[in-house]
Amino acid sequence: MKQSVWIVRHATRIDVVNPGWKDRAERPFDPYLAEQGFAEAERLKKFFAGESFERVYCSPFLRAVQTAAPIAKAAGCALRVEPGLAEWLKSDWFDGVPALTLQLDPSFESPVILSYPETWDDVMARSRETVARLTEDRENVVLVGHGASVAGCVAALLGERSDESLPPPIASVYKFTRNGGPWEPVLLAETSHLSP
Repeated sequence: MKQSVWIVRHATRIDVVNPGWKDRAERPFDPYLAEQGFAEAERLKKFFAGESFERVYCSPFLRAVQTAAPIAKAAGCALRVEPGLAEWLKSDWFDGVPALTLQLDPSFESPVILSYPETWDDVMARSRETVARLTEDRENVVLVGHGASVAGCVAALLGERSDESLPPPIASVYKFTRNGGPWEPVLLAETSHLSP
């Protein structure tokens, strides 16, 4: 049986288009989507309209939840919060593990407990373990994460090492399939859906 996994980087966040937002924000570590980001999330929803998948998993950071929610809602499936897809908990960016979105699907419990601080190798290992676990049931799934977690998931499926200097594009889509064998790339950093 053919299995597919799509890996998506979250859409544009508010602090990218309004850098001063962080100075006034109550939760500066967890920006929501900018207006542009909500438009990108809608385009992602349309991109996934013709696809078949059973589950949508996303990082507990708000921007990933807001990117994934329209995809899950349109498909009529539960949105599961997966800490394994979380942002890189780099000491330059965080003071510790932040308080994040709680589980939206009470039937799902992730075994991942985030630790701080993380090195690049730590977030790559977390991402590798997460994508392996979320695809082991042979369901078709969509995973929504961040630059580092997306890079780690993609590298794991390609069987390669990821370079932290090459982050995936915002709102980009990667697709892999397998039919009893290794994962085969179908889409890599696809962004054509973002064109109006």
